[in-house]
Amino acid sequence: MWTKNHGDHDYPFVEEQEPVLSDYKIDGEKATHFVNHARKTCISL
Repeated sequence: MWTKNHGDHDYPFVEEQEPVLSDYKIDGEKATHFVNHARKTCISL
């Protein structure tokens, strides 16, 4: 899921796809937020 700015609001977009493992790594001291809902996980930095 991602959002696109439409001036006075953001519009959410959702693309259904099979989950895959990524080599993406989060390091450091910056706060990170994980949300798990309906068997899907969102990570925001």
